[in-house]
Amino acid sequence: MKDYKSVQDKIEMLVLKKKNLKPASIAVQNFYKHFSHRTDALFLCCNWYRRLGFYSKALKLLKINSQNLTITLSTASREGRKILWFSRLTNLLGGSTIAQKLIQNISPVGIEDHRIFGLIHLTNFCFHQAHSSFVKTTSSMKTYANRLDFLNLSDSLVGLKQFDEAIKINMDLLKHSESEYETALIHQATGEIYARQKDWEKAGAHLQKAERYFKTKPLNVDQAFLNKWLSVHSFHTGQTDKAKFFLEKSTNALVKLMIRDESLILNLDLYDEFGLFDQEKTAKLHLIKSFFGKEDFIENSDVSIGSDKASIKVNWRSKEVAIKSKGGFQYRFEMNKEIQFLLLLKIFEDWGINCYSVYDKLYQDDPFGIVHAKDRIRSLIQRLAKVYGVKVIIKGDRLTLSKASATKIQISNLDSFPRYRFLEEASSFQTKNVMQFYLISKTLAQQLIQRWLQEGLILKKDDLYVKIEINLSSISD
Repeated sequence: MKDYKSVQDKIEMLVLKKKNLKPASIAVQNFYKHFSHRTDALFLCCNWYRRLGFYSKALKLLKINSQNLTITLSTASREGRKILWFSRLTNLLGGSTIAQKLIQNISPVGIEDHRIFGLIHLTNFCFHQAHSSFVKTTSSMKTYANRLDFLNLSDSLVGLKQFDEAIKINMDLLKHSESEYETALIHQATGEIYARQKDWEKAGAHLQKAERYFKTKPLNVDQAFLNKWLSVHSFHTGQTDKAKFFLEKSTNALVKLMIRDESLILNLDLYDEFGLFDQEKTAKLHLIKSFFGKEDFIENSDVSIGSDKASIKVNWRSKEVAIKSKGGFQYRFEMNKEIQFLLLLKIFEDWGINCYSVYDKLYQDDPFGIVHAKDRIRSLIQRLAKVYGVKVIIKGDRLTLSKASATKIQISNLDSFPRYRFLEEASSFQTKNVMQFYLISKTLAQQLIQRWLQEGLILKKDDLYVKIEINLSSISD
């Protein structure tokens, strides 16, 4: 193979073109095979894979000792930098919770490290931390990378509601812009700021300038975000049909491009705000946001999701699960990974869910295992088919329930749905009866009984627990 620098330059040209992804990917693979002994080869290859969109390929290059999670590491060290890159790639794939967890004990040193920190925080709405990082990366506007840092700094200021400061930065960026694409990005960002301030005239002027550029370009994530803000502008200027058109265009693009589900959730919020969701979809949105740590579903929805004829019923308030068998419903008091996966598939049934988001929600205790996320999720899918007769459709990284399987699942948050089936059937009982009904351990049964005592549903009388007679509705098998 030729010398290190000449091969590096050739790969850089392949990556810049992005037309033939497979030859570029093979070139990166061969480069690492021959030059892995070089200190910087690993991070060069990770960055090339990132720019090509092959995030999982880059992840597999980073062999990390899980013991390093418990100690503070500087990115000046190779291990610290590896964890930083692992976090960056995980975040891009959709593992936002894991990504934030991974950088908690990492101390950034160089400008590039602060930039990565800033991007992880910004995409997860941690605006104070993002601002702190981008302040350290912004000094001049000479290069495109420098100007992107300023645009991200502006974005963090928007999150902190410092709109005037953000607009000032964007106006300076317009003076330094060196391409139509760059100018369009700045106009888009500025239009968003004015939209947040409800200055619809200025918002429209900037968004339309960005739209003129993107109209003739292939579908990309920037276009998807622009269409979202065009929908907001249209809705608030009385153009409801256009608002719906732009929002659908944006949402379809996010799903097609397999962008992180956090971005999709922001669009779903707009559907709800515009009055385009029925009660069930609004309930799904609230439950989605509870899974993603945005709100408490219990406080925000009293609507059942799915059919009363479903064969798998989950009570979100009590975490009780009813599974239909030949002899009727069997009840469990366990939200295991299979049930949680079913819940995620059900609430995302209209849009699909990123498999890395699933891993992020179910396997946070094994962050480095996200490298094998697809294998883990595939095993879960096989379990769902075998145990529950549920079929999952896989399209790229996106997972959806088949139409037939979607009808098998119901999620309820209603008081009218029996919160605890056991209390429907037993007026007095002992701990062993709870253990037998739910097939749980003595410890779990005692914890459940303690909850019932605290909720005022039962009282203790001698060596028995007695149900307090209240009107609990029943469930039909």
